[in-house]
Amino acid sequence: MLIASGLCAIGVGLLVAATSPLVPAAVLLGLLLLAAIWAQPMLGPAFFVAVVATLPFGVIPVPLAGAQLTLIDAILIVTFCAVVGRVVFAGWCLPVGAPGLALIAFVLVASAAFVASSASASLAIARSLRRQAIC
Repeated sequence: MLIASGLCAIGVGLLVAATSPLVPAAVLLGLLLLAAIWAQPMLGPAFFVAVVATLPFGVIPVPLAGAQLTLIDAILIVTFCAVVGRVVFAGWCLPVGAPGLALIAFVLVASAAFVASSASASLAIARSLRRQAIC
């Protein structure tokens, strides 16, 4: 445990030396928020409201798989993973009322629309590539 702590301290020190001190502070704050949401998933909506009220367009500067996540995306993904993990592994029972069913229906329709639009977009891209190859 002492060796792991020492390696973490060296890593943070190198990160501070290579960048500004704000980078490790932001990373540590992000890890604390991650741990808090995983420990208590109900903190996710509270952090969501706080981010929407203060930094609604804040972007995480590290691209993940070519996408730039916003702070809102990151908080919602972590909250979703925490809730799904609790339902699957801890046996949580989520009561679903009328608003919950409406939300599930909305998500299903939105997902179907996304899949349908991505299929038609790929066809449009293929057509435009074919036209360019012919000319």
